[in-house]
Amino acid sequence: MAETTELIIKAILALGAAALLMWGGKFPRRKKTLLWLMALISFAAYFNFGGFHGVRYPHYHEHFHYVLGSKYFPELGYDGLYVASLTAQKESAPNSQWPKEVRDLRNNRKVAPSSLEDHRQEVKARFSKERWRSFVVDHQFFMDNAGANYFKGMRRDHGFNPTPSWTFVARIFSSTLPLSRASLVGVALLDPMLLILMFYIFWRTFGSELTCQAMILFGLSFMSRFYWTGGAFLRHDWLAASVIGICLLQKKRWVWAGLAIGFATTLRAFPALLLVGVGGMAIADLRGKRATGWAYRLAFGFTMALAFGFVTGLGAGRGLMGWREFLANIELHHHTWLANNIGFSNLLVHIYDLANRDMATWLKPQSNPLWESSSQALSNRLPLLKEGLALLWCSILAYTSRHREPSRSTAVGTVAIFVAVASTCYYWCILLVIPLEKRRWLNIAILLFNALLCILALTPAKSALYGIAAWLLFGIFIAWTVVLWRERKAPLQRKEP
Repeated sequence: MAETTELIIKAILALGAAALLMWGGKFPRRKKTLLWLMALISFAAYFNFGGFHGVRYPHYHEHFHYVLGSKYFPELGYDGLYVASLTAQKESAPNSQWPKEVRDLRNNRKVAPSSLEDHRQEVKARFSKERWRSFVVDHQFFMDNAGANYFKGMRRDHGFNPTPSWTFVARIFSSTLPLSRASLVGVALLDPMLLILMFYIFWRTFGSELTCQAMILFGLSFMSRFYWTGGAFLRHDWLAASVIGICLLQKKRWVWAGLAIGFATTLRAFPALLLVGVGGMAIADLRGKRATGWAYRLAFGFTMALAFGFVTGLGAGRGLMGWREFLANIELHHHTWLANNIGFSNLLVHIYDLANRDMATWLKPQSNPLWESSSQALSNRLPLLKEGLALLWCSILAYTSRHREPSRSTAVGTVAIFVAVASTCYYWCILLVIPLEKRRWLNIAILLFNALLCILALTPAKSALYGIAAWLLFGIFIAWTVVLWRERKAPLQRKEP
């Protein structure tokens, strides 16, 4: 499916879904039928109605990073993927054209491949002869199947970045995986299976109305389209674990809920912020001398998941050094500004994007150095103010959630994610939990937000699209926070645990 066609269809569907939700009153049978129909169409729209990535389902760019990165993590670590790729290309296809530039994963700067000679030799030395032969064969698969120009562009991305915990799980599948089109389709089907399981549990927990709304928000999300991580390898595992954890919270399975959300945290770190509102509930119960055993059980499950994740991460292939390298890599990425990051911390940075469209567009990789240097300079001016405002906002979210149902409190956690983390756009599929807030206007606002982004993506404004998205989401979250603050004195909305 052509991107233009995809965006037009999704804009129309988002507007149609918003109109359907504007239908007042309780849901009669006809409206429920229409809602389910819209939900199924929206879910299919995520997969581009079977159009996937043009003629193929697997996302080769993602598999190059996540399959190769996990399979050879013991040797590659977080800095070796691209230079090992250059060396393998030189050995297996010496007459092929090298890219003009590649990202040096030690500092996230784009450099000429010739400047990486020493690093290439150092990374190759980490391999045994057998493992290196295996890497060259697997690497050749991507050279043969991804397309020459597409393949060269892969090595300008930002490398392999998951936690050692994720890598341990991924290596269960990838460590012995012979690379072929069929095998990549196989591992790429893991995510749809997790999504189906997630929505099934969501339906069993919250019923059809909220499930349909969640499916609609997921399927019609502009920021987390199939383009980014569809057909990839375990890119929605954190989402499934988070949502299943929320369902367990609603069922008051506190230990299991803690385990699920803790597991999601070991995979992507930021899902812990979904518990900001739940933390406010725990503090309120403690101060009000109500039963707090539920909070201790939740914390126990969460802590056990973190501990287990840490231990399994030691078995990913690099031991304790893997965790040290991961923390250093995350710190490096904290100072690497991406034009498609969405969060409170880079709102001011996106003013540059809005005013000077050509500087930040991800469509022009050569503009990134200017974008990154300007972004870092602006961010460094007001660090304490930025962090102080983020802490204040999260405190307000916790305080206003103290008397609410657990599931509604976790929906508020999406605001905490925006406040505390500048997440890459595709992680905003987490907005599918917003229907748990049970505010019709909020669901409609998110749908209109997605429709507008689809429309703007077809105009010259697409160069500033993620700056616009960040500010629009900021406006929605501010309005939501104001409503929460005005309701802060509402009586207890939940039964005693």
